[in-house]
Amino acid sequence: MLARQIYQTLTPTATTRGARLFRFVHHVLAAAGIVAMISDTVGSIHASVGTYLDLIFNVTLVFFVAEYAVRFVVAPEAPWAEYGRPWHARWHWMRSGSGIVDLVALLPLLGFILWLIFGPRTGRS
Repeated sequence: MLARQIYQTLTPTATTRGARLFRFVHHVLAAAGIVAMISDTVGSIHASVGTYLDLIFNVTLVFFVAEYAVRFVVAPEAPWAEYGRPWHARWHWMRSGSGIVDLVALLPLLGFILWLIFGPRTGRS
């Protein structure tokens, strides 16, 4: 039951207060993440507020990772999903236009994780 409510809240056409609040936060964080990322490329801005810009970008990234995970979990609640086949519904959502766009938006996280694993390290020979 909770998964269905969450799915309905995430539906773009939902008009409940929770859905409108979610979309507001979603749009504000998307804009803030873009502004933070672009601003961080300017040397003087980075020098003065780079730490805050990184924080804004990371908060935004965490939000969108959580949104992707939630959409993945509640995909079986979609009206088009076949009852009793949750993984089929999740796979279907992942291959949909919105699933692909959301995944592509998370590529900076993958890049960051790879940088943490394979990035430059001090003391290497």
